Amino acid sequence: MDQKNQLETFDNQKEQILKELASSLPDASPKGNPDSPIFPLLDVINSHPDWVTTSSCSGRISIYVQGLTSRKGGGYWLFVSHEPCTELPPPLETESVDYGKVPGTVSEGSREIQFAFEPMILHVQTRSLETAQHLQRVAMSCGFRETGIQGSTNKYIVAIRTSLKIDVPIGVVDASERIQLYVTKEYMTWLVKRTLDYFAENQRRMDRIKQQLETQLAKRLKPRRNLK
Repeated sequence: MDQKNQLETFDNQKEQILKELASSLPDASPKGNPDSPIFPLLDVINSHPDWVTTSSCSGRISIYVQGLTSRKGGGYWLFVSHEPCTELPPPLETESVDYGKVPGTVSEGSREIQFAFEPMILHVQTRSLETAQHLQRVAMSCGFRETGIQGSTNKYIVAIRTSLKIDVPIGVVDASERIQLYVTKEYMTWLVKRTLDYFAENQRRMDRIKQQLETQLAKRLKPRRNLK
């Protein structure tokens, strides 16, 4: 594909993606659409003529029940929030939860419960490899040091990400659907509150990259003076 057709293809793809973003159509993220905390950053990135966001997550706390045969299949969410939590999630406050139960062996039919904080992740399609590399450098300088570039000669995706995360097993759901947690209620409460620091740092990094990109976008759009 020659350069002209490549540029036209990107512009067409960006136009279509932005139309879908403005509608109720799902994007490429597991949630299906952006969550509100990341909207300001998406607006800045999509204002740049060489970038367009394709999927995103602003960061979240989650409790996930694994599948019987695979961590990635057949499981379900007990709780998900993109906002900081200061109290135990409702599923852990019910009478069907036993705290401080560490089984010698996991009984047949039981599924492990995973508690996680996951930081912001954002995928951005770019016009060229050069614009992808530039965005990668900016993201890495703002704390997203695991940012990488995926793609080929016709399509480049920058995955903006960081290793700021918590991911620990906290218990099991047995065959009768009763929740048995390995930890005490006091520890679980502490762990939930511990994510407040992670949410705060995640927000600082999001604010930092937004400010950096706003500054660069302003410079790009600033009219040049004619020198005589």
